[in-house]
Amino acid sequence: MMRCFHILFIPFLLLCHSFYVYGQSDKQLPDIRMTGLNNDTLSLSELQGNIVLIEFWASWNKYSRDNHYKLNNIYNRYHNSNFINAKSFEIYSISLDVKMKDWESACQQDGLSWNYNVCDFQSWHTQAVYDYNIISIPTYILINSNGEIIRTLKKIDELEGILQSLMK
Repeated sequence: MMRCFHILFIPFLLLCHSFYVYGQSDKQLPDIRMTGLNNDTLSLSELQGNIVLIEFWASWNKYSRDNHYKLNNIYNRYHNSNFINAKSFEIYSISLDVKMKDWESACQQDGLSWNYNVCDFQSWHTQAVYDYNIISIPTYILINSNGEIIRTLKKIDELEGILQSLMK
């Protein structure tokens, strides 16, 4: 009986999550202010005017780490591209780690080349997790230059096609 509950309940949760995130697209998204690798405060709002991918990940999550190779390639390919109504493509990575050493090590090992890598070491209690209704990682939220959601992605493989469609 419990197995049947899980089979029905999990897809229902994912469907609700999609509606919640897409339902926010007509509103300004909550700003995120967190500490970066250089101990500086980095805000999502600083990136307004760009196409931004918000990445929720953690050093202990294999799928997150596996996707960083692809994400690095996409970032390097599209960071300075010409987009319609946007300056460039940026990534705002939010780690759900609890130990600074683990987070810093993963960023270095994975070669994360973008400047907006942040963590507050609160794991699933990070305010952004609540604000963006994150229920699993990795999760990627692509926003336009006005700070509105374009799409929520579970797989990074869809990102490149979407970016190409947003180019001049």
